Amino acid sequence: MYPDLFGIPDFSYTLMIVIGVIACLICLVVFLKKRGYKKNTIIDILACTLFTIAIGVVGAIIFQNVYDLISDPANYHFSFKMTFYGGLIFGIVAFILLFNFYVKKHNNIRIREIAYIAPLCITSAHAFGRIGCLLAGCCYGAESHSWVAIDFPGLGERLPTQLFEAIFLFVLSGVLIYLIFKTKFKWTLHLYLASYSIFRFIIEFFRDDAARGGTLFGLYPSQVICIVVWIVFVPSLWALKKFVFYPIPEDEQK
Repeated sequence: MYPDLFGIPDFSYTLMIVIGVIACLICLVVFLKKRGYKKNTIIDILACTLFTIAIGVVGAIIFQNVYDLISDPANYHFSFKMTFYGGLIFGIVAFILLFNFYVKKHNNIRIREIAYIAPLCITSAHAFGRIGCLLAGCCYGAESHSWVAIDFPGLGERLPTQLFEAIFLFVLSGVLIYLIFKTKFKWTLHLYLASYSIFRFIIEFFRDDAARGGTLFGLYPSQVICIVVWIVFVPSLWALKKFVFYPIPEDEQK
């Protein structure tokens, strides 16, 4: 599509990722200020978040290379392409570790107090990232001559699955904003995991790019991860409620 924005090679995707990160940080800062946290605490949480994003990028690259290796071992070569689920998994683990070993220790704050803002930060950043995919011409859909198809240079008319996903993520972000800031709903993590996994499983049937990796049992790796999320999702409801952060006691409400 338009990968070389402003004449800079591959700049459009990078720009959208940067905008997405900024959107993520804005959501987080607004939330923390509304919760009444002090400046030093906000800075520590932001630092933790930035380190998490960096580690997530590494995870996204590792997962994509694993996909490529599984798909075509004979022609595999390392690349800096990324896949979302790798970034999500590495990012979640990194945030939990960094938060508990640094933020919690220095600020006397528990992860359960802020965890339900995480899905909004993720969806807002991810939505802009998918727009970056559209501009870069990756993660495209199958050939189509329907009214929703877009002409991708060198690929012909295809379904803009990147745009479909971006729209879904922006809508989900809007729902999360309402639930987080206007209601006392705290099950945002489960809403996000359930809804995004269902959407991602379905949208994979309409994609047709080579970056998804090989198939496993007739399914693409991302679809297999979706199924794993569903299997883990229901049991985790009880575990998270009892041991992590749901519900937040009244004396911890800010």
